Amino acid sequence: MNEAEYWLYKQEYKKAEKLYKRAFRLEKAFSKDSYLLAKCYALQGKKKACHNWLKKSSATPISFTPYLIHNPNEIQNFKRIFSKKGEFDKLSLELKSIKKEVDKQFKNDTYKMLQDTIAALCLQDQLYRKNATQEELNNDLYLKLLHQNDLDIQQKLLDIIKKYSYPGYPKIGTDNGNLILVHILNDDKTHRIYKELLYEELKKGNILPFGYAYMMDRWHLVNKNICYLSMRIYTQKLCTEDDYEGIVERRLNIGLSIYFTGQRRKFSTYNLHPWVNDEFVKKHSFLNKKCN
Repeated sequence: MNEAEYWLYKQEYKKAEKLYKRAFRLEKAFSKDSYLLAKCYALQGKKKACHNWLKKSSATPISFTPYLIHNPNEIQNFKRIFSKKGEFDKLSLELKSIKKEVDKQFKNDTYKMLQDTIAALCLQDQLYRKNATQEELNNDLYLKLLHQNDLDIQQKLLDIIKKYSYPGYPKIGTDNGNLILVHILNDDKTHRIYKELLYEELKKGNILPFGYAYMMDRWHLVNKNICYLSMRIYTQKLCTEDDYEGIVERRLNIGLSIYFTGQRRKFSTYNLHPWVNDEFVKKHSFLNKKCN
């Protein structure tokens, strides 16, 4: 799917379509992936296929498709093929209706409890950080209170993960829990537990690859052998061309795009990595590889 998005970016719509369809036989699509395949069809003038995948995208949990088609950068792609009088407006209402039905499953007590709990923990995370003065941050007692507060929050999140799985975007529609993760120290017991647990949650699809990579980079800020290049500071200060091959391999191992920075679930991902060129794309392309 990551390569399909690259070809969409390059306006090679048939190549993108081919790879999306192959990917969907292997992996469940996020709303974004279904939406981008619909966009591929729209840009090729394939109205029926476009309509079908817009509906599938709207029926995916945590979908923004009914609103994305109205985005100023997107709307003309769809109005061009849904061009009869009132046709686009009818499409918009249909997609909103589909989304409304799907969203009902996320109104249960557990879903709401997890959202509220993560929001409360994020507020607690900022208790000793927001508006803290430099003098306070240099005070040993203040830092001890901050650290103890972090440990309390991290234990609460750990209990949630063990009981419900990681409460990330695929489960509750928000990645706010990542704010808690970035404050885990990389030299204590809590870190070791989280490192193992989050990798298992990654394999289950409960935490997205970008979130996992960001945590690893944040925890190992000066260790280039861990780097996924998901933090800007690596590009600016630490990583050189000699590090790129290892970074690409690590990103491939967790399903993180080797073409773009950013998150697969978001739509503003079109910043190419510095190593992407024609030779690189040819080497890693799945277009001519057999798919089981």
